[in-house]
Amino acid sequence: MSAHEGRAPAPSEDPAVRAIPALMCATDLRRSRIRAAGAGGLDYVEVGADGRELTVTFLGAAPESIDVANVRIDAADGPRGAVRGDAQGAVRAVAVRLDISDDADRDDRLRLSLDRPGYAATYTLRLVETDARGRPTDRPLAGFDPRYTRLDFTFPGSCPSGLDCAGADG
Repeated sequence: MSAHEGRAPAPSEDPAVRAIPALMCATDLRRSRIRAAGAGGLDYVEVGADGRELTVTFLGAAPESIDVANVRIDAADGPRGAVRGDAQGAVRAVAVRLDISDDADRDDRLRLSLDRPGYAATYTLRLVETDARGRPTDRPLAGFDPRYTRLDFTFPGSCPSGLDCAGADG
């Protein structure tokens, strides 16, 4: 019986645990290189309190021009935001506004107004090229790093809660 049998490996012996810091560093290094190269990508998305506004933060500079046709929001259960195959769950951008930062240390943002809040599903936001007729395609916007062309997110409060938030008086 070896000294390791019958016990869990110490963190320094577990290859999965040892790899985590390297992965985080590699991700941060890749992000820094994307910014330095002038390439772009999607960093993270924030959902507004009412579920009708998304704020997308870019890695570095935003593309020069983005229209609602470049925004694609798909639910995990189907294309174009259809949840469980019914159009009731579809979510689409109806307006876009770029917030370009003058500060080189701050990333640009995109504010999206949605036609409605989403449901209890994981949605994927992508910025895509349009076809000759101005319709969204599956091709990511030019200049984006392939690893940062999509963001998964959920809408808060989109699932029922058993919590009673009313005060003691009612």
